[in-house]
Amino acid sequence: MEEPWEYFKFERENLVKTLQDSVSECEFSTEEKSELSSRILNGIIINSSQIKNGSVRIEVYEAGGMDYSGKIHLINTAISSKSMLEISVPCDDGSGKIQTFFGLPQLLTKAEDSAVVRITTEPEKEERVFSVGRIILIKMKKTIQ
Repeated sequence: MEEPWEYFKFERENLVKTLQDSVSECEFSTEEKSELSSRILNGIIINSSQIKNGSVRIEVYEAGGMDYSGKIHLINTAISSKSMLEISVPCDDGSGKIQTFFGLPQLLTKAEDSAVVRITTEPEKEERVFSVGRIILIKMKKTIQ
């Protein structure tokens, strides 16, 4: 006699495979397919009607260059979720080299014409302040609380 959990495990595996096949047949970007696949595996998507164009919101985890509002959004998100940031800025010596810092953002202060972010670097535990406008690339790193 088959145990009940074995039956449900088999049914879940079939459902996951069917939903994954649906995703691969649709015209989604690689990021959207990855996000949908993750949602299927985590049981967030449980039927094919939940897989439709426009139903996937992709979270942005990096911003750079002239994307000032994207940088601000990432910093705010990282502060609220207590996620680490990787920040790349030009060296102060004018050499054109890029320095990269990794740390936990503490505060975003908006000034008249710019904004600054204060982070506590890892593993040094030093507080550093960066002008958002000078940041070349910023990446949010998800951490487990």
